[in-house]
Amino acid sequence: MKYLMILLCTWSYLSMAQTNNGKTLDEQWKQAEETINKNTTGKITQAKLNDCLNIIMDLSMSLKDSLAQAKTGWEDQTIIWTGTSIPWAFGDNSYPKQVARALKCKIYNNSISGSTIIFRAPDSSQQGSYGMAGTYSQLRAAGFSQNYSYENRILAFTVPPYNGNTIVIDHGPNDMASLKSGKLGDIDSYDVRTFYGAYNQIIKKTLESNPHLRIIITTLINRYQVNGVSQEFFEKAVTAQREIAKKWGLPLLDYAQLAGVNEVTVQPGRLTSDGLHPTKEFSDRIAQISINFFKTLTP
Repeated sequence: MKYLMILLCTWSYLSMAQTNNGKTLDEQWKQAEETINKNTTGKITQAKLNDCLNIIMDLSMSLKDSLAQAKTGWEDQTIIWTGTSIPWAFGDNSYPKQVARALKCKIYNNSISGSTIIFRAPDSSQQGSYGMAGTYSQLRAAGFSQNYSYENRILAFTVPPYNGNTIVIDHGPNDMASLKSGKLGDIDSYDVRTFYGAYNQIIKKTLESNPHLRIIITTLINRYQVNGVSQEFFEKAVTAQREIAKKWGLPLLDYAQLAGVNEVTVQPGRLTSDGLHPTKEFSDRIAQISINFFKTLTP
């Protein structure tokens, strides 16, 4: 019991040392020593134990309040998150919004369901012309939503009144059909009709607009066969995303490595609802992975 008392009192004052009570660390240790000596001398009574437990409860609440008020370093930052229906899903509880709440920063979740990063010119199937790599004028001329353009989804949000300074490019799932039809490209390409080229062009134009912007590249969360597209093309996309981040010296949020999607967990009803889109529980896990990643960066 004596050792339990020592442990409890020591833990209490260690917790106190993390709160802002106006005392120096030496003063707090001296007070801790006096209390330990007082409460571990003579017979251990229930009253003494209760005193220590009350101290722990009070200090725990104080520590909790202190941690809640702790600075993250991201308070003055604004994130622009671009992507597909995956980062858009679940509204205010989407994983980008959860990241912003944890970091206590602003965020504009500019993800759009069905969005591609590759600019797709009109073809015989009349699929239309769209993709984030397209400019406002190109998309407008093609009769498709110009809101898909990087000019609107990224550049417009890096200036007042938005002032975004960190851009997350969380794309890829909707580009797999293009990769299947030979639109991968290579690491030196700027052809926006290819996967490599679209990324390179968007990154280049974004940094030309403001070299102080931070761009974060994510890899695909899922690398397995979906909607008739084999795993081969998902793997090629992940390889490309890693190479692009390396080429430009950008932080890589490697979901493919960290998210835990494999041939077992990818099955509908496990981590995904349909083999592609995360369940709410899995989306929450992705949020925590993302939060941990952002905490490794200097704001």
